[in-house]
Amino acid sequence: MPPRLKGYCLEGMAKKRGSGYNEERGGGVRGTPGRVKMDRNDRFNDLENAVMQAMLDGSDEVLRVLRGQFESAAPKGRDTSAGGFTTGFSVSEGAARLSPPGTFTIEDVDAEIEGLENGAGFELFVVGGVIDRLEGFSYDERWPADVGRFKVFYHSWQKR
Repeated sequence: MPPRLKGYCLEGMAKKRGSGYNEERGGGVRGTPGRVKMDRNDRFNDLENAVMQAMLDGSDEVLRVLRGQFESAAPKGRDTSAGGFTTGFSVSEGAARLSPPGTFTIEDVDAEIEGLENGAGFELFVVGGVIDRLEGFSYDERWPADVGRFKVFYHSWQKR
């Protein structure tokens, strides 16, 4: 399991197509006004990118390998439901794999999302040493059809 490293907060607004962590609040990421549909399958959207950036941040070797996998990955399907979404990863054959190959989740990232009163949580599934899928879910409310403003952060009670 990757170590917990000190984190930061990412803020953003989803970008329209064609336009482009709670312990310590540091730098931010901001997008242009717009909305991102959760059903696009040809590239990762701003929310997915911000969540993955937070989940894979750090100097640990495990995180470095997983970051390299994400940099070479493309979405492999995206499923949405009333309570969230799942985005699969197609990682290039040439990307480094974890050795030994482990199976675990990273689940210390949440988000405030415009339109969700209780926010959202995320889980990254690593299967056999390779990033497999990212799941995003709301807490007892309907997931928005598209995402506007958001703030991604680490659980306040956990240190990274």
